[in-house]
Amino acid sequence: MFFAAEPALSKPSGLGTVQQEGLPSQLQGTSQASTGPPAQRELQRDAPRTRITEERTQLPPLSRLDVHRTASNSAQGLAAQPAVVAVGKEARATGDSRFHPQSKKTEVNITVAIITVAIIFMAIVIVVIITMAITLVAVIIVAIIIVAVILMAVIIMVIFIMAVVIVTIIIIAAVVIVAVITMAVIITVAVIITMDVIIVAIVIMAITVAVIIVAVVIVAIIIVAVVIVAIITVAVIIIVAIGIMAVIIVAIITMAVIITVAVIIVAIVIMAITVAAIIVAVVIVSIITVAVIITGRHHRGCCIMVIIIMAIVIVSNGS
Repeated sequence: MFFAAEPALSKPSGLGTVQQEGLPSQLQGTSQASTGPPAQRELQRDAPRTRITEERTQLPPLSRLDVHRTASNSAQGLAAQPAVVAVGKEARATGDSRFHPQSKKTEVNITVAIITVAIIFMAIVIVVIITMAITLVAVIIVAIIIVAVILMAVIIMVIFIMAVVIVTIIIIAAVVIVAVITMAVIITVAVIITMDVIIVAIVIMAITVAVIIVAVVIVAIIIVAVVIVAIITVAVIIIVAIGIMAVIIVAIITMAVIITVAVIIVAIVIMAITVAAIIVAVVIVSIITVAVIITGRHHRGCCIMVIIIMAIVIVSNGS
């Protein structure tokens, strides 16, 4: 009995080997059901149902090609991951601004601020130059007008004086002619009446000379008075023109000074605002740079921008 029961007890291990080789479970159950104790036969009878249920719930098996492909993809993924990490570290080490969007935004803002300040200063310089040019042109125009007025006044006075002299000469000539005619008439009448030609001629000549002298003196006084009035008039015109020119020049200079002072004040205010903005930008960039350096990501662009901004601030304060 002992030797007959031994092969029956050793059947399960043998059945497991046969089952791994792909034999149908129904045949295994039949082979087990033909031999062995009753309890073993009951277990073998229930086994096919359990294995069928397990085979339905399990995933389909992978083929050798699928297994090889999955292992190859996993190996490639593991091999590519350090390369991606290395590329990221290299990009951060070389200062790629894509890994620091805040730093790039700050750099763009600083560049825009510098360009804006340069444009404002150029506009101020252009406004000052245009103002000075307009002032110079206005002074030249006013000077030309004043010189023209003075020349016109002088010409008018010269013409007036010449007219007075001509009129005076005509008057003197008329007086002389009248005196001569009068003398001739008197001499003729005296000769006819008294027959004393010499006495009558002497008297007439004395009267004529006296009349001529009086006429010449009167005309000379008139001429001198006209010349004096003309000189005084020209002097007054010149003084008034100089005063007008001085007032206009003072007004233009005052306007230019006011505009220049206003432009300088505006420039100083803009410079102060710009310096404050640059200082704030320097502080922001410095904080970002310190943070980048502390975190171990050396950002070369930030450092260069900080140096440039500090140089601009120093030059601005020095100027």
